[in-house]
This record gives sequence, C-alpha cells and structure tokens, in this order.
Amino acid sequence: MRLYGLALLFLVPGIALGLDVGDLDLQIHGTVAQGGLLSSHNNYLTAKTSDGSTQWTEAALNAATSVSDNLRIGLQLHTYRLGELGKLKLDVDWAYGDYRIREWFGIRAGKVKTPLGLCNDTQDIDTLHLWALLPQGVYPADNRSWTLAHTGGDVYSKVRLPGRLGKLSYQGYFGSRTADSDGGYFKAAAEAGFSVADGAFGRLYGGDVRWHTPLRGLTTGSSVGMADASGHLSIVNEPFPLTLKSTSDTNTAMYAEFEQGKFYAAGEYRRRIWNLAIPEMRLQAVAQDTRAWYLMAAYRIHPKVNLGAYCSRYRYAALKAFGNPSEPARLYSNDWVTAIRIDPNPYLYFKFEAHYIDGTAGGFYVSTNPTGFDRLTRLVVARIGFTF
Repeated sequence: MRLYGLALLFLVPGIALGLDVGDLDLQIHGTVAQGGLLSSHNNYLTAKTSDGSTQWTEAALNAATSVSDNLRIGLQLHTYRLGELGKLKLDVDWAYGDYRIREWFGIRAGKVKTPLGLCNDTQDIDTLHLWALLPQGVYPADNRSWTLAHTGGDVYSKVRLPGRLGKLSYQGYFGSRTADSDGGYFKAAAEAGFSVADGAFGRLYGGDVRWHTPLRGLTTGSSVGMADASGHLSIVNEPFPLTLKSTSDTNTAMYAEFEQGKFYAAGEYRRRIWNLAIPEMRLQAVAQDTRAWYLMAAYRIHPKVNLGAYCSRYRYAALKAFGNPSEPARLYSNDWVTAIRIDPNPYLYFKFEAHYIDGTAGGFYVSTNPTGFDRLTRLVVARIGFTF
C-alpha cells in the first residue's frame, strides 16, 4: 500500500505553518476523510461493498497566497483510495497563477480547474457539499481527476447587465489533460481486453456562462467542453504496438441552482458524445451518446444539521462498443438518494446517505462482480471528515 502520499499530507501542514512568511498572506487548508460503503448484491466503485468496505480514504492539502493586489497563486495536493482505484498515490489536483487585469477581467495559467456544469470545479471540496457522493452519472467518483482540471489556461470575467438584469460571468479555457492510470477509465479498458499504457492524454477547450439573475439566490448557466484523447495500448496476441484514439469528446451541460435562507435546490442536464478507435486495426472501440440529469434539494433544519435528497438518471441513448453489454440494466442507472450531514464544530463533519439504484450503467465493474449483476442495488454510505 502506498501510504507515503497520505503521510506527506499530514506532514506538510506542520512544516508550512512553522515557516516565517513575514507579511505574506499565506492560507493553508486541508481535509482528511474516511468513508464506508455497504451495498446489497452488487459491488460498487470497485470496492467490496456487498461485504461492507472502508476502502475509501481521501486527503487534500491546498495553499494559496496573494503575491500582489492583482496576482494570486496556489496549489492543491490530493491522494485517495477508492476500492481498487487511486492506491493513495500523491497527485497535484491544481496549481496555477491567477492575474486580475481589471476588476471585471482576469486570466489563469497552470493546472487550472475546468468549468463544466454546476459542480465540476468544486467536486474536490468535500466540505462544501452535503452529499458524500455527488450524482454519479454527471460527477463519477471513479474518474474525478479526468474532468477536474486541465493544464493550460483560461480567461474569466463578470459583468453587471443593464436594466437590473443581474450579472453575467463567463470562463473560456484551452489546455490538455492526462488520464489517471489508477482511475476508472484504465480499469474499464482492462476489462474490455485493452492494456493502456501510462500517459494517455488529450487536448480540450470550452467555456461556461452563468447568469446571476435578478431573483436573489437564482443562478442559471450552460457549459460546453470539446476534447480528444490518445494513448498507447496492447492487446493479447497482437505483437505490434497500437494506438487508442478519440477524435471527438463533447460534453454539454445546462444547469440552475437556487439558494434562499435554509433552502437549496439545483438541477443539471448533461449530454456527452464520445468515440474511441484503434486506427491500426480499423476498429471502432467505442461510440456512445449518453444523457444524464439530476434534481436535488436540501434544507438546513439546524445550524449544524442539513437534510437533503436527490434523484439522478444516466442512460446510453446510443452505444456501439467492443463487447457491448447484453443486459438491458447495463445501459442505464437511476439513483434515488436521501442524505444528512452533521457539523458538530468547524473542524469535523459527518455524512450519511442511502441510495436506491436501479440499473448498473455506471460505477459497476465486471471484475468486482464476477458472478454477474443484479438490476437493483441498495447502498448505504457513511463518511467522516476533518478539515482545517
């Protein structure tokens, strides 16, 4: 087990907080969380959840400082284990400089968070969300690092609209990203008979526009992201080197959220059109069109207690793939969730949630369900976190 990543995250705060930084406004924050999952029948997210599993450990440490009135820099280190994924290796989630040219306009460069949908650029902040698991059809925990950030840059702006129409903010970005060799995409490829080498990467570009409406607490928006990907792979009984290549990966999102007092509600619709091919074999490995959406609501019944529920749906509108699933339940997933979060103090939080999942399209792996899948899964998730 690669524990050095987790150990380093515990060690760094002690070192950093002991530095003499003078007048430098250095802010250091971190989170360590441990989760447990128990499911009926199917194993979920590569963990042996049908027997009860505590193989969900995650830690993050970030630091940021203002170099000048206009320039801010920061980074976040992250390590995790989720079932057979992650393996507690240490990664850089993001590391960038942010320069505000004008009050209403700025640029970022480095490894920058990718704006895609409502929660993509905040899914690394566990303390921000009521949910232990965000809707998995839109924000899959087994492939979080692939969508969270890109290496490149973006421009952003926020302007006030005339006639009391609220404010409009936008971000545009361009860069590249590298797939996590210990993540879900690599595992799914291995299950399909493809051994993908480390270093698979892709270019991407896109943007996000949000309207902060005149109605207090209501925000609506839309995002689009376009990408490609390529990597080297090998197949049993094929002696020559092969290439796995995607020429099209388009993500489109529309979303809205409303927050007023103790009440919160949000919804999002996502469509992804994606292909993968092996040019040397003239083989189309994957061509898919997926649709996903969720609706969620929460109410804070006490300053330290938050209750919520969401319903999400994920389905293949079209799928052509090597080893197409023959079971209809492998082509969709519906998830009904109830949750509670308790914050006894500013440094400690607990999350508990119950899932009723119909379908096995996302998060269910053949290798961890060798006897096959049941259509229905009942899942209980508990998570304890410490933050500073």
